[in-house]
Amino acid sequence: FFKFFILTFVSYMVYRILFGFLILILGFIVCCFFKLNYKHKNILSFVYNVFIEFNQKSFKLKMFLDSGNSLYDETLEQLPVLIVSKKSLEKSLGKALNFSSCRQIETQTINGRSKIPILKPRKIMIEKDEKIFNVQAVLGVINETFKLYDGLLHQDLV
Repeated sequence: FFKFFILTFVSYMVYRILFGFLILILGFIVCCFFKLNYKHKNILSFVYNVFIEFNQKSFKLKMFLDSGNSLYDETLEQLPVLIVSKKSLEKSLGKALNFSSCRQIETQTINGRSKIPILKPRKIMIEKDEKIFNVQAVLGVINETFKLYDGLLHQDLV
């Protein structure tokens, strides 16, 4: 390196400053990588495989166990509601869904009150500890999308 430059005090100091700056940037990148990886690991430990049968189609969704989801269907059955992204559901079914004729329930979230359409699938199964359990629940469909999973599990199902 110093064959191309004359070794002076100024060139040596510029070299040390650039070297220190490079080490600082690499340290920041490594720190961000570990922070992001740790966050994903914590989230994914609460994500479950959920198998759903709906309209003669079976599909699997990844759902996050949400301790804040205490939403129940208002009918006599009082079934828990699984919150599912509309985009994920349509992708799994392979077609666009029309919710105009669906029954809707009112929900209260941080963003305020809203109504979400409810679907009753034929069968819902949750995989936990390499065992599969049948559960009775309904699907509430929202327009939001999730990053690492397809929906939110009810707190009482797992």
